[in-house]
Amino acid sequence: MSDHGPPHWMQSVREAALPPLDDAARSLPTERVPGVGRTLYAAYTLGGRSPDTRGEPAEHAVTYDGPPAEAARVLRRAGYGFGQLAALKYHPDDGRSDDGNLIKRPSRWAMWQTHAHLFATDDGRTEIHGHYERNGLRAPVRHYGADGYNIERGRDLVVEDVASVAPAATWELSEWSGGGVETEE
Repeated sequence: MSDHGPPHWMQSVREAALPPLDDAARSLPTERVPGVGRTLYAAYTLGGRSPDTRGEPAEHAVTYDGPPAEAARVLRRAGYGFGQLAALKYHPDDGRSDDGNLIKRPSRWAMWQTHAHLFATDDGRTEIHGHYERNGLRAPVRHYGADGYNIERGRDLVVEDVASVAPAATWELSEWSGGGVETEE
């Protein structure tokens, strides 16, 4: 596997397989997975540049001044790895699918993880969206039930991680990020 994210074929498989899987999961009776209801998902739209209809803030953390392959390398330097089992995410502004995702956790079986999704922009840059959530390997029902899902914390952790390894001139905060990250020029 390359150092810059999923192989092209893997992304194609995600784009082809996950939306039908999502439709099937959403059609399950809620009692088949107690405590989860219809929150099972394999594909969904992230919160956009403004709060979504549930009042949740946007996941857009930073915009990196380079293509997704470069942004993935930056995240890898900050300790992220490729998230093979992640749901396919769609951009809220135009519905395009993500250009890959990376996960950071202290260990494979840690309870919590920071999850970043990459979206290429028309001007050659990459939006990095993030959230903090339970590890689906360790607590799958609670993960898919979004128990503890925290957009603000994940977005802030992505910002801190990018700031720790990338020069400040190569990225900019989204309007929804806290802005409390100190950087060195």
